[in-house]
Amino acid sequence: MYGFEAGPKGVFDMLEQFDRPEFAMNTAFQEQGAALNHLLFVDAEPEADADHSDKPRQKDVEVVIRHAVQEGLRSEEARLFLKSNATMKEVREALAEQLKLPASSCRLVERVGASGAFASFRDSERIQGRRALLVMGVESLKAPEEREMEQREEERQKGKEIENEERSEQERRFAAETPLKRQALALQAPRKVRQLTLQEALALQRDLIQGFSKPEFQARKADLERRLKTNDPKNFSLERQALFLTVQRAVLPKYSLEGSARGVFDMMQQFVGGEFDYDPEFQRQGSILTGLLFSEDAAPEAKSSKKAKPSEPVLDVEVVVRHAVEEVRARRNARSAKDGPLRLGKAFPVRGALFCGLEK
Repeated sequence: MYGFEAGPKGVFDMLEQFDRPEFAMNTAFQEQGAALNHLLFVDAEPEADADHSDKPRQKDVEVVIRHAVQEGLRSEEARLFLKSNATMKEVREALAEQLKLPASSCRLVERVGASGAFASFRDSERIQGRRALLVMGVESLKAPEEREMEQREEERQKGKEIENEERSEQERRFAAETPLKRQALALQAPRKVRQLTLQEALALQRDLIQGFSKPEFQARKADLERRLKTNDPKNFSLERQALFLTVQRAVLPKYSLEGSARGVFDMMQQFVGGEFDYDPEFQRQGSILTGLLFSEDAAPEAKSSKKAKPSEPVLDVEVVVRHAVEEVRARRNARSAKDGPLRLGKAFPVRGALFCGLEK
């Protein structure tokens, strides 16, 4: 008759339809539903209570609370288990306790008329057959724990968005800079660097010595010096740094340092001016590294110093050093003795300053 199958599947489909919000909000539908529940699920009265058969039995029922406003936009709902004769005040108090809100903020309402207006229930009014109610004045019907989790997630997402925006701005500015400027900005970025022990520093030096000592590396370094050292010093420095990094990139990550110019900077920050400077083995290996990387830099200067000839013979000379103030004072005393006592005359301006002339 109503388009449902005559079997369990049809009953299931009917109950699915009955759970729709527009049916749940209808008072007549709720009353008839309560009557059906009474006919189907109320047990027979025991003989001992035959004298009280005129009193209705109370049982726990489930009441669904939904938002009155924005009902179509928000699918939140709260489920309460109450006595079938509970009052609206008891419903409000149970809802407020579940949501951890003051009961005065919860207002139970029903639709009146075709205009969609709402009217509040009286606190003394009982729920009767109603199993779904509308509420106003409550921002969320979710449990406090769920609201807190959602708030933390929103804050995390918001913080992530801000972080991504800041990172994008930094990356944009970083990309607009020259290679040298980008490298300087990368080195200035705040970071936490693992501190090396002395044994780790010595092992790192040994690994670098092994890499820089390889014939192919030394051949590339010699070729670079031949091509650019004199003809293009600026590019020579950049190319040499890139060549050094081919070895450093493979060694530094073994010691929890970045295999980049940033990692080299962090390594040098620990190598220079620290406790390692007092270790003889560290100093010895440092000298080996300097020789492997920069030996050619000092060679031309050494050769030129050997070829340089003095333009004039070196002679022993005498240098007399006197007190500047005492010398002036001695000269003034000598003049005073010769010309008589000095007298201050009239002041006259010279280039904006006042000087005192001397009269004999």
